[in-house]
Amino acid sequence: MVSSSIHQAVHGYRDGHRLLSSSTSVGSDAARAMLILSDMSGPSMQPGFEEYLTGYPLIGTDFFVIAKTWYAPEMQRPGCVWTHSLLVPRTQVERISAAQLMGCFRRPQVESIDALATSPVIIPDEATVGGRSDGLGDREHASAIIEAVLGQSRPVILVADKASQFEALFLRLWDELWPAQRIRFSFCTGALMPRSNAGELHDLQAVPRTIPPSQFRKSASAALLLDLRTPGKSEAWVDLVLDCAEKGDSTFRFWLEAAAGTNSSRTVVPSLAPLFGVWFALGSTARTALLSVVEAKDLDLGTRSRLIEMVFERAFKESGKIDGHVEIIAI
Repeated sequence: MVSSSIHQAVHGYRDGHRLLSSSTSVGSDAARAMLILSDMSGPSMQPGFEEYLTGYPLIGTDFFVIAKTWYAPEMQRPGCVWTHSLLVPRTQVERISAAQLMGCFRRPQVESIDALATSPVIIPDEATVGGRSDGLGDREHASAIIEAVLGQSRPVILVADKASQFEALFLRLWDELWPAQRIRFSFCTGALMPRSNAGELHDLQAVPRTIPPSQFRKSASAALLLDLRTPGKSEAWVDLVLDCAEKGDSTFRFWLEAAAGTNSSRTVVPSLAPLFGVWFALGSTARTALLSVVEAKDLDLGTRSRLIEMVFERAFKESGKIDGHVEIIAI
């Protein structure tokens, strides 16, 4: 991959929390969203949450923002933070991994803050940073989070002991989403109180265990609260998603992109994952793939139509014919 550059911005305290340095300008609504989401994520800092990540689509732009926030105890005013934000264009979201972005973050220093983000940052080649983030070492935790995020439509609030506890897993999940979903997915590894973007709760956020749910039950009543001290048994489709991710194989992600389309929600995965298993099983053919689509439940018309079109494209390749006439209907 050829190295590329993306815009950046730094927010911090100077007579109030504000934008201090940036390599580009955005509209007023986008600037306001960045100002809010770059500030401390709750009323007071909690031990273990002095550093955290936030990812979100930037309203009114084609940017996806991944930001790192640091508590700034060196500042005289309590509750100050530094936040370094990377603005990834929609066209680059597909080909830039979380690991590449993590290597670009720099904790701001007071004496050099004005010049820190005045020019775009160079994104290193993926081979240089060692590929995608891991995050799947604890399979039980990975299964529970994947099932919670992809298996239902509600935002997920995860109870954590510290912000770094599930950071790698959050990033790996973002890496494994197909491009259209990656650009929409919002998350925070250290929400001192539940966070929202454009009036919607983040899709996935970790809150300190020390904060009782009663403090945010009203503001986050629509969310699914997840505590991994008591994980349950995952469903079969979750194992398939995890197996594909552990292999580092992008086939599943690209197949999901083609099957789900650009407008499908993340909850389409439980319906599509079993079909992927059939399509790529040993000995599978266009005929068996078509049968899996015909028998599948919980597929909307658009998804089913895309899958049937994919079956016929596969049948053309398997038959070696170019006249568009293949016989796969007699199942």
